[in-house]
Amino acid sequence: MPLTPFHLGPALFFGIVLGLNLPTILISSIILDLEPFFIIIFKADKPLHGFSHTFLGSSLVAILLSALMKSIFKNERFNKILISSLLGVYLHIIFDSPLYADIKPFYPIDKNPIYGAISLSAAQILCIILLFAGFIIYLSKNKKLSKNFEK
Repeated sequence: MPLTPFHLGPALFFGIVLGLNLPTILISSIILDLEPFFIIIFKADKPLHGFSHTFLGSSLVAILLSALMKSIFKNERFNKILISSLLGVYLHIIFDSPLYADIKPFYPIDKNPIYGAISLSAAQILCIILLFAGFIIYLSKNKKLSKNFEK
C-alpha cells in the first residue's frame, strides 16, 4: 500500500491496545513508504519496495527512528519507544508483503512466501476496521475527550 494512510489503522489499534507510544508507532507504520515515494518522485529504475521493506531493513529504520523519538519524548522509556517503532515497521511489512511481489520480507532470502495470501481490498478493509476500532478504544479510554467529541 504505497503512499496510503491505511497503515495507520493497525498501528493505532495495536498501539492503543498494547499501551505503546502512539506518535512513534504511527510514524513508524508509514515511514517505510518514503522509499517508494522517492523512487516514484526521482523515477528511479528500482523496485518500489526495496531494502526498507524487509524485516532487516525496517529494523534498522526502527532503531534510527527510536533514537530520534527518544530525543523528543525524554521521559519515555527507550524500550517502549523501540518496541513501538519495531511493531510499526513490522506491521507495515506484514500488511504489504502479501500484496506486492517485489517485497522480499525475509531478505537475504530472495522470495516472498506470503505474496498473494490476501487481496488488496481485504487488506484495506482490515486496516479500516482496525482504524475505527482503535479510534473507539482510544475514545473509551479517554472519557473526557470522548465527552467533548459527542457534543
